[in-house]
Amino acid sequence: MGSVVVISSHMNKRSGTLILRLDAGNEDRVRDYAKIEDSLCCLDGIMNVKVNYSTDMIRIEFDPKKLTFEEIRNALDKAQERNSKFRSKEV
Repeated sequence: MGSVVVISSHMNKRSGTLILRLDAGNEDRVRDYAKIEDSLCCLDGIMNVKVNYSTDMIRIEFDPKKLTFEEIRNALDKAQERNSKFRSKEV
């Protein structure tokens, strides 16, 4: 999986929303995106995660009192690492 680009972000005291474009870069993107979605849902502070597979975009709603953008970005990076390691073992 390639890069993550922030399309928009909005935060107030009660909630934050991030809309990101994921650069798939491979044929297994649906599986990869599902794993990323599962990884993010496990974080304390995530309220909702929705992946749009046709546009390669993900919408993340979170509680900014519990979670920062940096922590979300780190979770995305870790999920991408796990996906690439898993694919390399399959070959």
